[in-house]
Amino acid sequence: MEENIVLNVNGIKLSISRNITILEALRSNGILISASCGGRGLCGLCRVKILKGNISQPTLRERELLGELIEKGWRLACQTRVLGETWISIPRIRGGIVGERIRRSINVNPSVILLPLGRVSRSGPSVIDNVFNVLRKNGLNPKSCSMGFRRIIPSIVAKGERVNLVYDLEEEMVLGVSKRGIYGVAVDLGTTTVVSSLIDLSSGSIIASSFRYNYQIRYGDNLISRIEYATRRNGVSELKKAAVKTINDNISELISSSDVCADDIYSIAIAGNTVMTALVLGISPETLGTYPFEPPFLGEIRVNTGSLGLIGNSEAIVYTLPVIGGFVGGDVAGDILASGLLEHNRAMLIDIGTNGEVVVKYNDEIVATSVPAGPAFEGVGLKHGMMAVEGAIESFSLSDDRYRVIGNTDPKGICGTGYVDILAELVRHGLLERNGRLREGKGVRRRESILEFVVTSSDSSDIVVTQLDIRKLQLVISAFKTAYYFLLEQLGIKPSDLEKVYVAGSFGFRINPDNAVEIGLLPRVEKENIVFIGNGSLAGAEIYLVSMSEREKIRRICRRIRVLNMPERKEFQRLFIKMSRLEPLSA
Repeated sequence: MEENIVLNVNGIKLSISRNITILEALRSNGILISASCGGRGLCGLCRVKILKGNISQPTLRERELLGELIEKGWRLACQTRVLGETWISIPRIRGGIVGERIRRSINVNPSVILLPLGRVSRSGPSVIDNVFNVLRKNGLNPKSCSMGFRRIIPSIVAKGERVNLVYDLEEEMVLGVSKRGIYGVAVDLGTTTVVSSLIDLSSGSIIASSFRYNYQIRYGDNLISRIEYATRRNGVSELKKAAVKTINDNISELISSSDVCADDIYSIAIAGNTVMTALVLGISPETLGTYPFEPPFLGEIRVNTGSLGLIGNSEAIVYTLPVIGGFVGGDVAGDILASGLLEHNRAMLIDIGTNGEVVVKYNDEIVATSVPAGPAFEGVGLKHGMMAVEGAIESFSLSDDRYRVIGNTDPKGICGTGYVDILAELVRHGLLERNGRLREGKGVRRRESILEFVVTSSDSSDIVVTQLDIRKLQLVISAFKTAYYFLLEQLGIKPSDLEKVYVAGSFGFRINPDNAVEIGLLPRVEKENIVFIGNGSLAGAEIYLVSMSEREKIRRICRRIRVLNMPERKEFQRLFIKMSRLEPLSA
């Protein structure tokens, strides 16, 4: 039997088989990194830094995607095989980015409340009847109680103890008793990352937050790969278990960092896209993989923690934010809740991401569409593209040749916000035509007959944006611009009619609005009318927990939203090509 070798990852020693890829070694040990192409060397997201050791020679795909970065020690985990003891470093996503959010002011009126229960009269036909009589005298109308409550209340009444009842106003149900507080957990169940927060239901305050990669990544990094895996034998079950374990690990971290017991968690709200919502419930999303792409269900689903296997009180209720239609899921419902979209007559909501969404409100009519934009703004397929991790150029100015790097370290590549700045600056300085063609001039050079702009140069290597990079970014911009135009046209209004534009998502939270408008990624409106809300999905889930009135409002709104499928329209291809110009959408 072949002896195992050691792979040292960020200071952790892993015992692995010789000659397996770094990606295989990491995933088999529960360490997840992004690889949206499924480990085929196509996306370039699984970059790791080789500190020292014995590894295989760079593959052709690595040379194409990494170029000079190989000389600095960067390799693709899916292409690099470990031949002997090796030390590597994995770049970390900034935890603050995925959880940064702005939550609008709301009235805190949770459905789950604490009610002091004094001494209970024993004059009625049963203990439960006696308790219910006390509640009725307080203006409530209890209809049921949990089995857990039935088991413990007789002893409490017999001893004359004073306790607090945990009561669900919406269900009109006694859930249990508590001598401490009552808490809820909000979850943003993303395709790549899962962010959670612990909420004090009585005050609505956020106690702690946690995030980690979605453990489903091992089955595929994108929605299509998850849908495909779900069609396999036991596929849905495995994907459900992975999602539940990710959430539970977040909850365990929340509990350990605060003075809260699992039994005190009585509500959990999960906001995810349609596929993620279905999978965490153990429902197949297979119909979303084929035309006409109908979702397995619409609206909200309510279950208890026991049926899903989530950490919390056994009587706790789990809510999934309403699925609106097609690929427009509960994460968009969360965005709507977190933003002020509903407060205006004419407003737009944009969630910028690989699987983006756009919502437009005009008076009482609301329309929405999904935007399969692709992962270019996450750095996928771009020569020096990378995620928003340490070493990524996140902002750029050509006027004074300045750029800002995440972590204030030497630049290793460019993340999405950096690309937005670079494109806009090149357009302003006449180095990039509106049709996306680079022009020779300051900083633009020709390499192997292809023009490229040098963002920064050093003795060891240069970081550049190539003509091919620009074409790929144009496709993303065109996808969103087409969605804006399409929805606005449906309602008979123009960008200038919009009172507010809300931008959700961690990418949008860091974007320069002037530059995004310049290249058409955002519609042209006054700068003060663009509002960045960050992780609206998580903020919306938090509101769903702490406000019964807001919860009921979004349920009604989601039933009214008309979801439109852009590619079904005969003019879609013509419009998509027209919208590829790097110019603001203003008419």
